[in-house]
Amino acid sequence: MKMPKVKANRYWNNHKNVDSAFDNLEKELGHIPTSREFRDVNECAFKAIANGRYNSDIKTWNGYLTYRDKKVNQERGIWTPKKIDEAFDTLESQLKKTPSQDEFKRKYFGAFDSIVSGRYAKEVTSWNAYLKKRDKETNVDLTNWSPKAIDEAFDTLERKLGKTPTSVEFHNLHGAALRAISKGRYNSDIKTWNGYLTYRDKKVNQERGIWTPKKIDEAFDTLESQLKKTPSQDEFINKYSGAMKSIRRGIFSGINSWNDYLKHRGKLVLHDIGRWSSPNKIDEAFDRLEESLGRTPRRKDFVIKYAGALSAIVQGRYNKNIHYWNEYLMFRNRVINKKSGKDTTLILESLLEEGGTQ
Repeated sequence: MKMPKVKANRYWNNHKNVDSAFDNLEKELGHIPTSREFRDVNECAFKAIANGRYNSDIKTWNGYLTYRDKKVNQERGIWTPKKIDEAFDTLESQLKKTPSQDEFKRKYFGAFDSIVSGRYAKEVTSWNAYLKKRDKETNVDLTNWSPKAIDEAFDTLERKLGKTPTSVEFHNLHGAALRAISKGRYNSDIKTWNGYLTYRDKKVNQERGIWTPKKIDEAFDTLESQLKKTPSQDEFINKYSGAMKSIRRGIFSGINSWNDYLKHRGKLVLHDIGRWSSPNKIDEAFDRLEESLGRTPRRKDFVIKYAGALSAIVQGRYNKNIHYWNEYLMFRNRVINKKSGKDTTLILESLLEEGGTQ
């Protein structure tokens, strides 16, 4: 089933859609998906389970598996307190800030489940309790960020930095306060960082002008290197909100969304993974492109149009004996482009790295 490109929350509120997504992935993988495998392909469906929208009594992956009469992943045993701390420290080093609950849960769901279930320590059953245990600044709930508290946090940071903070600098210390601003909880007429700065009579950050296409690509490459995977939209916004705004405003011709930008960079788009589970669909895509070009597509032609399909090929999901573009061309009885060997190796390494994390 071809899933909708934009999966609204209400779509995943229907438990049948969640079950269908699970069943399709289980069939594709040939085994019961782990929480990470399911989340990477169907993040919104995974969130529906974690938030209790699938079933108010089920908020963990193992709970969902048990409800579906599936073998529970024996993930709990690996998450000793030492390994949880190591996972936290690794993510903190990658992000260069204290991870939020969502960031940690997205990367290490099993570890998070162990924390909130009291398996890390009996007295620790929440994310904030874990942060306090680790002597980290706790994430304050949005409701606690009154206008006065937001202003005080801003003023303190401004004094510390000796300049007007950027949105990224403020977010890194006070993410919940910035979200309160963006949701109009500070002032119903103010929902942007520049709006807040103007209201406080501060010099507005002239951030837009610095985000040229070249600088956006450099920011993306830097974050990808730090995370060791293709950044998600939320990860990119948290680090470079101004760059994301420039993408949406069309600074790249014909590109107005995160998925468009990923395709432009030849990266794998998450919703493409399940789409390319069928060899027939890959062949149909190749044939359409071949007809459109009037010649055998090069690897570069194919990745621009169908990055997810090429990822399926190099990962052996098209055919377990085929991992290179030239091998695919030979299998389809096409003439091999001998000049593409070097490029094929590079794209293989790139896509395999993404496939291992997405």
